[in-house]
Amino acid sequence: MTNAGCQLAGFIIAAIGGTCVLLATILPHWRRNGPSKETLEMSSIYEGIWIECIAYSTGQWQCTDINTFFVGLPLPVQIGRGFSCTAVVLGALAFVFSVLGMECTSCLSSSPTSKQKMSLLAGVMWVLSGGLMGVAVSYYANSVLNQYRRDVDRTVEGEKFIFGSCLYVGWAALVTCSVGGSLLAAGSRSDDDEQNISYLSTAYRPPGIPNKADFSTEYV
Repeated sequence: MTNAGCQLAGFIIAAIGGTCVLLATILPHWRRNGPSKETLEMSSIYEGIWIECIAYSTGQWQCTDINTFFVGLPLPVQIGRGFSCTAVVLGALAFVFSVLGMECTSCLSSSPTSKQKMSLLAGVMWVLSGGLMGVAVSYYANSVLNQYRRDVDRTVEGEKFIFGSCLYVGWAALVTCSVGGSLLAAGSRSDDDEQNISYLSTAYRPPGIPNKADFSTEYV
């Protein structure tokens, strides 16, 4: 049997990471304008990979879609869209495979080997999902940082852009998906596999060589 507790813990952690992947993909908080006295009194600008929003001090939001054709988008936005969407798809598939492959579920209970392989595949997909999201937010964060350094001499602080909360959510998704997927994959290892490994690791005795017990016989 597999380690059901390890699988369940990995699934919960990975599911949290998958939620972070989805939130980071759809929310417009990849970057925002830096704080200043003027902007704090008037408005704040938030930009994502799908929409751009202006939040006014009255609590109202005005958002516009980024309808530019994919090829015409800036490279960080292209990478953000491509990698994050792929991460969402992998996370959705990993969620389904996790439910099918975990020992605590009754799905595929007639085929323990299939459940074990399904759980292992789900763990790998969770890790890939978190890794893709991590690449997307890291590349975008690097572009924001480079632009901030280029604009360091600007007199208006509100025109500078800094990291948005979605970048931190994406990095959290990288960690949680990697940890959860690793636990899920590790929990898919059955006791039979451990017994086979221990059996193969025993010392090899060539044929024809007697055991030590044969020499312990005393003759009178």
